[in-house]
Amino acid sequence: MRLRGDDEWFGLRYWTFRLMAVKARGHLNTLEPFLALRGWPRQATSFLLGAVAVLAMPPFGLWPLWFLTFPGLVLLLDAAATEATKWRRAAVSGTIGWSFGFGYLLFGLYWIGGAFLVQADRFALLLPFAITLLPAFLACYFGLATAAAALVWRPGPVRLLTLAVGLGATEWLRGHWFTGFPWNAIGYGLTLNDALAQTASLVGVTGLTVWAVLLFTAPVLLLTGRGDRRRWLWPGCALALLATAFAWGQWQLARPDAPAAKTVRLRLVQPNTPEKEKFEAASARRIFDRILDLSRRTPSGAIDDLANTDVVIWPEEPLNFRLLQTPQALLEISALLAGHSRLLTGTIRADIDPMTQAMRQPARYFNSLAIIDSSGTPGAIFDKRHLVPFGEYLPFEGLLNRIGIENLTRTAGGMAEGVNDRVLVAPGLPNVSPLICYEAIFPEDAVSASGRPDWLLNITNDAWFGEQTGPYQHFHQARLRAIEQGLPLVRVAITGISAIVDGHGRVLQSLPLLTAGVIDGVLPLPLPSTLYGRFGDGMLMAELAIALGLLTIILTQRSANVKIS
Repeated sequence: MRLRGDDEWFGLRYWTFRLMAVKARGHLNTLEPFLALRGWPRQATSFLLGAVAVLAMPPFGLWPLWFLTFPGLVLLLDAAATEATKWRRAAVSGTIGWSFGFGYLLFGLYWIGGAFLVQADRFALLLPFAITLLPAFLACYFGLATAAAALVWRPGPVRLLTLAVGLGATEWLRGHWFTGFPWNAIGYGLTLNDALAQTASLVGVTGLTVWAVLLFTAPVLLLTGRGDRRRWLWPGCALALLATAFAWGQWQLARPDAPAAKTVRLRLVQPNTPEKEKFEAASARRIFDRILDLSRRTPSGAIDDLANTDVVIWPEEPLNFRLLQTPQALLEISALLAGHSRLLTGTIRADIDPMTQAMRQPARYFNSLAIIDSSGTPGAIFDKRHLVPFGEYLPFEGLLNRIGIENLTRTAGGMAEGVNDRVLVAPGLPNVSPLICYEAIFPEDAVSASGRPDWLLNITNDAWFGEQTGPYQHFHQARLRAIEQGLPLVRVAITGISAIVDGHGRVLQSLPLLTAGVIDGVLPLPLPSTLYGRFGDGMLMAELAIALGLLTIILTQRSANVKIS
């Protein structure tokens, strides 16, 4: 007597007998082409599936494609189950997952290369490395997920749950390890429809990764479960979940908003300044005059000198000089505000200590948001806390500087990391949580543990990337912070997309990419605190704990039912 162990159950013998049984029933063997793939054709197929999957993201929004690409990934992992040993299966599955992730991230992040062409004479040679090495590294998280899943891979629906747990955990790691970079997280696949996107208020985008994998992989059971009448059960449940989420989202969107006790009238200024222009020495006056002139005008172009505006907002780094250290510019801003408005603007802030200057130590520079009152006096200031690696600071700076590599902003020593609270408090202004540039892609950066703000403000400079897919994806991810927290979002970008978004993520007003203009609007009210807003990523951890408990029960029962022959 001998035990039928894992290597026999999931090895070549199991799948051979399974395929023979399928053929004997006269069904088309849909798994056979994938079982036949080996080596680079298998990796190329996985890479192509990942490349097609990125079409789900903005500006395309073809999210139903994931009902094809994710089942394809599962079939390739099924093929890896024919490998002889458990660790060989894990290694092969890991390369399949890495190839899928590399295709997905390479075509999802290619636009990063645009930043290296702004000063092409200095940085163009780094472009091929930037657009390939970052996706190659981030794809390792996908490989880790599929390798781990392969260790407990089982036929039937349980393998989909295994993959969902693996990708849910590694997408969280991708958003946190090594400063994190959760761009185009898998959970965004369920947020391209406004009604479905409301589910982010329950579990957050990272938590939606588990839901997305379970949903989009469900059709594979119709391909590999021929002859089993229960094969429709899991896809049917997935379809019911999708319909329920859609109906609930529609109900949320249909709920009336509470009336505002006091309105805050905003003017958002999008100057559409090309990034290259900011590096021209003689452009400072021209850029400043352009943004001052836009600030005085209504969306129709009429000059009203901010007569009906409480707050005017400029984007991240709209000027190419140190605004807070330029008294003449502050005087002109005071004249613009005319005694009744305030300006919220991005600026590079120099923290100059006379003592360190006397010792000839360099000043520290911060990427900041400043509130300037009608007297031209800077008030509350927020310093960016989540800096961009290689853009605003250099990891291993000393080593990289010695070989001639510098950060893209060309700020000596890079930017310093802010340590201030996330919520900015200013008299007469609703408490705001600033999200400077790519801070908006991090769900945990949206609010502070010290208290809930009344609104989110994302100022950004997407001019580095021109008219590529990146700015569209960035805007969509910022919108999801509004849904997760139930807070209105105001977004002001140099070249677009600028918008006013309510707490349900609905775009109330916007300016398209590469357009100069202004938006006049009223700040929406915050919604009641959401489930995700109260518990954050604890919702994902609860999902993973429940799923792992369910997996443990299923695997334990199957082990107990192994037949002795």
